Amino acid sequence: MADDDDRYPNMAALFAATREGRDWRVHRRVATSEIAIVAPHGGVIEPGTIELADAMAGTHYNFYGFEAIADGLHVTSHHFDDPACISLIERSNYVVTVHGCHDSDDNGRPDLTVAIGGRDKAFGRAVRRELEEGGFAIGDSSRFPGEHPDNICNRGCRRMGIQLELSRSLRDRLMAARATGGDGPFARFAAAIDRAIRKEIGPLP
Repeated sequence: MADDDDRYPNMAALFAATREGRDWRVHRRVATSEIAIVAPHGGVIEPGTIELADAMAGTHYNFYGFEAIADGLHVTSHHFDDPACISLIERSNYVVTVHGCHDSDDNGRPDLTVAIGGRDKAFGRAVRRELEEGGFAIGDSSRFPGEHPDNICNRGCRRMGIQLELSRSLRDRLMAARATGGDGPFARFAAAIDRAIRKEIGPLP
């Protein structure tokens, strides 16, 4: 979504014009960790992202999710400034944000890809390796580079993080797998991110 399409220029304006519990909810969980997993556009904005980010964070990593209940609450990533989120990621060395995008035009076939953006290229490569090993296809990140210095993924201590953009078809498939439980695609996706974190950063304390 383009900046010009956003109804609110930042989260302060959104909060002033809307009501918690009626229009949106914030989910936040603090862990003893240097990693934060964030879904800034959950709920009706980019369905499936908050559930996936929550599973990726588990009990080991810091978690923040903005869940939109009403329509029109998208605030673009480099204007997303909820203090509850900023305070969490500014003390985190590694930030992973989870987003959703439309399928790319592929002759009507489902687009089951995830694009990896953000300024932390080394961490991004580690995530790509684990996702590919887990059977997931990597898409074109040029549409979603995530390199703006104020992008929420790049506002951690190291001023660089990664941004995951999951196509709608992939999110639908993951959410269907989540509903059935077990070691399906949803669990495998979350596990792939966890492996990348542990291999890149080291074992948890």
